[in-house]
Amino acid sequence: MRMNLIQRCCTYPFLSLFVLGLACNDGSKRTNKRGDKSGPAPSQSTDQEKETSAENETKSGSNQPQESESSTPKTGSNPTAFFNTEIIPLLKGQCETCHVGPRVKTTTRGPLTIFNAEIMIGLLSDATTFEETSLIQKLTGQTSHTGGTQCESLESTPCKQLKELYLQLTPEGNGGAYGAITGSGNDGTLYGHAIDPADKSAAVEVVFYSAPSDEGGVLLGSTTARPSQFDSTAKPSFTYQIDPAKLTSGETVSVYGYAKFGDELQLLQGSPYALTAYFPKGNALFEQARFNPCSGCHGGYTYETWYTALLSPTPKAGGTATTNLLYRKASGTDHPGGNQCAGTTLCDYIESWWAEEFASP
Repeated sequence: MRMNLIQRCCTYPFLSLFVLGLACNDGSKRTNKRGDKSGPAPSQSTDQEKETSAENETKSGSNQPQESESSTPKTGSNPTAFFNTEIIPLLKGQCETCHVGPRVKTTTRGPLTIFNAEIMIGLLSDATTFEETSLIQKLTGQTSHTGGTQCESLESTPCKQLKELYLQLTPEGNGGAYGAITGSGNDGTLYGHAIDPADKSAAVEVVFYSAPSDEGGVLLGSTTARPSQFDSTAKPSFTYQIDPAKLTSGETVSVYGYAKFGDELQLLQGSPYALTAYFPKGNALFEQARFNPCSGCHGGYTYETWYTALLSPTPKAGGTATTNLLYRKASGTDHPGGNQCAGTTLCDYIESWWAEEFASP
């Protein structure tokens, strides 16, 4: 079975040195030609709905950009943003006795993947009811958990807050959404799921636009949300990288995702999704010899490997020439190899390389 980046970091701790663990609709209803109930088109929303949607966005900590009055209102809050702002602090307070990094001594060690939105949302989306999801089964002691029962009831923290997140992911809980964009990668890859209410295990076509499809949005691409080969209860999911030629490195674009049923489009929750992608400018900017002193511990590292650390955190997330992971490690911050910049020009080089990659147009 393949491991994602976070799982690899947990299994091979040395990798973690340079890679961070990365609509409301109104009361009216219309019946579409498929026989399903769905809310009015975005352009038909009232001013009151827009205010409610904006208020919900503020409360949930969504990463979506502020919209103009003519923009299409959002459908619900952003699940990834809700997890990062509301759930992670609760998990840190309740679960860090076991779920800690490799340098922290603990008698029982749990994986750090509990702090990864994509993975945890997946565990909260793999059953037809909240109580049956893998995550809640574990937290309530229904399945084996080394850390024991963490929720005495579904009204206990963090299960109560996870129920709020679960409702954002289900058609019943977010005004009839047919799925959601739940996350993204720095390379312009989008993650999420799509649902056909008539057959929740069916594959669903998903399309992405730069603006609402009925307002002249440009098609950015399409993919298929497919059911899991290993878990029949999981929602059909998708992973899709937007063509880099349609994006500009470092610039944030709004992406509207839709589940497509014939000629009918259903907006995915989380749309518009604020996507910021970064693309390496090329090996010509990189001087491998500068990192030769690091080869004793980090042998075989390439331009792409060092670039990943240089990009962590991203400029959008506050990363700078001197706060990126590569600079901090090289200068001795939380680095078993010590300060590699002392008496050398390595940190000066890292600063100039960062500027060439991200500060220059």
